Amino acid sequence: MMGLFTFLLRAVLLAVFTFGFVVLFEHGPGGFVAGVPGEFRNFENFVASLIGGGKEAAPTPTPAPLSVTPPPAPTPAPPSANPPGEGENPSVGG
Repeated sequence: MMGLFTFLLRAVLLAVFTFGFVVLFEHGPGGFVAGVPGEFRNFENFVASLIGGGKEAAPTPTPAPLSVTPPPAPTPAPPSANPPGEGENPSVGG
């Protein structure tokens, strides 16, 4: 009986830590607490689709907010001294 209890405890701990890892991986340390309810809903929908035979549409995942600033816009190239087509390649032509 004690072996069964130990097995169930280990299975529950594995499930909890795996869920925590998935939330941490998907939402990062800053969005961990806010990401738990959303991932739990996704898990509930997944289990319901397994039990119900997949009759319900899968929910669309919401992307995590980006905390990285976008890269700066590229600077335009300075205008060349020669107009296009003149003097670009001196080895061609005459």
